[in-house]
Amino acid sequence: MFDVTPTKVHSTVTLSNTKKAILLILPWLWLTACSESAPEPKDNASYYHRVSAMPLVISDEYQITRQFIGKVVSNQQAQLNFEVAGRVKSIDVDEGDKVSKDQLLARLDNDRLLIERAQLDAQKQQFIAQIELNQATLKRVKALRKNDYASIQTIDELTAQDKVLKAQLQHIDAQLAANTYQLEHSELRAPFSGTLNKRYINMGEVITPEKTALLLNQDQHLQVKVGVPQMVAEQLAQINDPANSFDNQYPINIRLQVNDRDVAINGINISSNISSDSRSVQLRIPLDENVKAYHNQLAYLYYQQQYQQIGYWIPMSALTDGVRGTWNIFTLEKHKDALFKVHQHSVEVIHSEADRAFVKAQLPDDQLLVAAGLHRIVPGQLVRINRSDVSTQGDSL
Repeated sequence: MFDVTPTKVHSTVTLSNTKKAILLILPWLWLTACSESAPEPKDNASYYHRVSAMPLVISDEYQITRQFIGKVVSNQQAQLNFEVAGRVKSIDVDEGDKVSKDQLLARLDNDRLLIERAQLDAQKQQFIAQIELNQATLKRVKALRKNDYASIQTIDELTAQDKVLKAQLQHIDAQLAANTYQLEHSELRAPFSGTLNKRYINMGEVITPEKTALLLNQDQHLQVKVGVPQMVAEQLAQINDPANSFDNQYPINIRLQVNDRDVAINGINISSNISSDSRSVQLRIPLDENVKAYHNQLAYLYYQQQYQQIGYWIPMSALTDGVRGTWNIFTLEKHKDALFKVHQHSVEVIHSEADRAFVKAQLPDDQLLVAAGLHRIVPGQLVRINRSDVSTQGDSL
């Protein structure tokens, strides 16, 4: 009698192996179905880096614009003081007020001076009476002397006393004049028309002649004061020389700006002294009456100097440092088609500004300058230039 169990086991093992094979094949089938067919490789052209380029323009000179900062000042500025001591009785103006010449600004209490004047007037009348009495007595004594009723000593004493009284009267007159001076100067008046810009005193305050009371600035006849180096002052002195006629017009390379606007330069007054602090020479430039400016406002003097030197103006981005402190630039030489070959040149920086520099070098006339991106190229490399540069330069590229 036979048992059919082994056949059943064999079938179970075969089914298990089939499942394993199917599980191994399914991932490969899934990846194959999801992935796209790989494109066939193409023969692409070689890549050439694009750079920004500009033409090299040679110049036989370069200009430097120097800026000197000055300030607007009043032609007249006064720190007003009382010439006598006293207590402030009234203040008739305040900061920012416009005042006219001889206008009353402030006053001191003058009661004490008035009492003193009354005392001096009384003393003067007393001495006048004594002088009149002495002169009458002297006249009678001289009449008695003719009849030998009076001595010569009495006449001498009365004559001397008359001189003493007259001297004392002159002393009283001098005191009265001093009192009048103090009374007049107990009032503070404007010496010229202008604007009161500062008040240092208050009502009821006791002040002395050493204390500044008010600050007054003249509104008209404004001027600019600016310090310049001695060399610039000497050059301006030649321009300012009446022997050099410019039809009353200064050259265009001198400009003065106030309130961000150019103002006319009608004259330049140059000091003969060099400042011990800044070692500069001060210029004084009067302003027209129609120029609106504030005292101590900043003003800017621009002076353009020209130097004879053959070289090139290039952007600062076209410079790269070389060995031992030298500076290099890259130029482009036409190679073939639209390709250019990079060349390196050492240059000498003559003058530099914020965004450009004037350099001296022996450069080919038919090459372009690499204006930026020097860190991405090396000498001998073949490059293309930007399409915008191509349209700008035209067919020459």
